Amino acid sequence: MNFHLKSRNRVDGTENKTEIGRRNLLLGLAAGATAAAAMKGSKAEAQTREDPELLALADALPSLEADYLNALATRQDIIDRFASTWPRAPQQIYRYGDNCTEERDVDGLAFAHPEGGKSGLPGALISVGKPEHFEADIRYNKARLAHIMKTKSKRGRKFHEAWGARSEEALPLAKAYWADLEKAKSASGIEDANGRLAAAREALHAHVDQIMVFREKTMQGLVIKAQAMTAWGKVESFQRAFNIQANDWADAMAATVMRQAQLST
Repeated sequence: MNFHLKSRNRVDGTENKTEIGRRNLLLGLAAGATAAAAMKGSKAEAQTREDPELLALADALPSLEADYLNALATRQDIIDRFASTWPRAPQQIYRYGDNCTEERDVDGLAFAHPEGGKSGLPGALISVGKPEHFEADIRYNKARLAHIMKTKSKRGRKFHEAWGARSEEALPLAKAYWADLEKAKSASGIEDANGRLAAAREALHAHVDQIMVFREKTMQGLVIKAQAMTAWGKVESFQRAFNIQANDWADAMAATVMRQAQLST
């Protein structure tokens, strides 16, 4: 998921404060319940052993967390090394319309006009045309000129001549920019790094989800869930903010805390 806006000063996705607050509260409750159980001792704990399947999920968690963190570090290293030399589009190919898209940096964040773009508002995204856009624009203006030259008034001639000339000037620049961009992507390996990071994040998410929905038997299961939430807390804040399981996990953690608190009394 890379839906970002940026100027030269990057603006990352905002933290989901509701998710963080709820998670921290639940982790605090979990810690309190664990401490209480350790001091009092738990008859239920002595008679019950944690489910082997949940223990196996707990054993696999550190490896998945490490895979994710390694993939994240690899991607960041690429960003740090290539950000200063990443191709920038010349202003002549700034254009809005078909076959136009936001100009993006190595990290996938969109560039923005610091002084305001087409809208005149600071932060407006920079949109650049692909070669196909300018080729189509050249054909269109030539066709319009051919029609206008058959008319008596010749109205619109200067307009289409000007726009046709702009697109003819922009076409080779667009071809060069997009070719340079593909070379930079290949040399940096950023697309492969993005793919590895997404796969590692998805694997971690699926694993944490398995742990959170598992009905534990003992206080050890509660601790395992707290560890899973801690591991997920290391994921980029933007990705966590769009985790559709966030409320389910919080509810599951709350239920676990209450269940184990009752067993410990």
